[in-house]
Amino acid sequence: MRTYLVLLRVFGVARLTASQLLARLPLGLLNLAVLLHAQLSYDSYAIAGAVVACVSLGEAVGTPVTSRLTVGYGVRGPLLSAAGLNATLLMVLAFAPLGPRPGCVVGFVIGATVPPLMPVVRAMYRNLVPNNSLRAMFALDTTAQELIWVAGPVAATALAAVSTVAPLVACAVLTLVGTVAFCFNPEVQRAVTTKQRARFGKIAGKRVVMVALLTSLLMVANLGTVQVAVIVFYGEDEMTAGVGVGVACVGSLFGGLVFGHRETRFVGLLAAIAILVAGTVLAGIVESTASVMVALFLSGTGFAPALSWLYHMVSVGVDDASATEAFAWLHTGALVGLALGTAIGGLMADLAGSNGAYLAGTILGVVALGVPLSASLVAPLPGLRRGPGLGTTSVAPTDVG
Repeated sequence: MRTYLVLLRVFGVARLTASQLLARLPLGLLNLAVLLHAQLSYDSYAIAGAVVACVSLGEAVGTPVTSRLTVGYGVRGPLLSAAGLNATLLMVLAFAPLGPRPGCVVGFVIGATVPPLMPVVRAMYRNLVPNNSLRAMFALDTTAQELIWVAGPVAATALAAVSTVAPLVACAVLTLVGTVAFCFNPEVQRAVTTKQRARFGKIAGKRVVMVALLTSLLMVANLGTVQVAVIVFYGEDEMTAGVGVGVACVGSLFGGLVFGHRETRFVGLLAAIAILVAGTVLAGIVESTASVMVALFLSGTGFAPALSWLYHMVSVGVDDASATEAFAWLHTGALVGLALGTAIGGLMADLAGSNGAYLAGTILGVVALGVPLSASLVAPLPGLRRGPGLGTTSVAPTDVG
């Protein structure tokens, strides 16, 4: 913990972290808020699911585009414009009597106008803190993200108990207030962006970005299948299922805090993904609730450290002009991975119950393990030192390993 306390004393880090966390909090509420409101409006889970899918599709498409606009044209203009349009459309969805098709269109544009805070702030980190603190910064960022996914669904459910309009309004207000607070940070106002001359999307094909994108996509897909498996395993016991999903998030939070800031080693990245796979396998084998919870916690423990190390790898592997768009593609990959994992998990659950979903998650995790392993056989990956173990707590200057 001392590493994080030292990091937060760096001028501007605490302020920037707090404001971007506030601005990103709606991401933890958004999908569930839309699902609950759409289901009540249309009295159909199928239509509600379609609207949520449109939101996710819009975010997957829009994040790289909006992120690209922040490069060379300034951060504040695109972010504030996106936040204003996003908040307006959330209010439209909340209060306007929309049919299913208009609802899907509005949902898509809501997703497309989500301010790309994650890629923007991750690109800023390497200009905010010294190179030897980047690992800790990404670990702190990933841990904060876990807090969003833990707190968001709880807040959405609590607000929806009053009215399904309430969580949508909360998303609109938090998006607008949080983005304004973020944009008026001195660090953001001083941020200098280099205009990107490469064609849009080219950075996604860069080796280091592609490795990180595919690995994180498959890891998040594993998460999606595990969530489905937990829900199927506990059936109508929704409370226990919810606790199980939450325990995996707590495990990720723990793993990020304890291991995410440590010196990044290639074997450590493989070990973190292997822990994710081992937890998935164990959760599919054991039967008692206590054992399942331990397995889910173990699975989560490997998730955040692996993600933070992948972010660090991209940060040292691309230039300033490409960083924001590179992180935007990683975010798009995560969205695709969650949708893919949920769909595969649902299909396998229909065929073979929760064990089928756990099997799918295991296969996805093994493939995720194979991506950096096979890539390293061609050439070393940036920022991943060769050596044993999960790394040490010493923070050496970043290199290309």
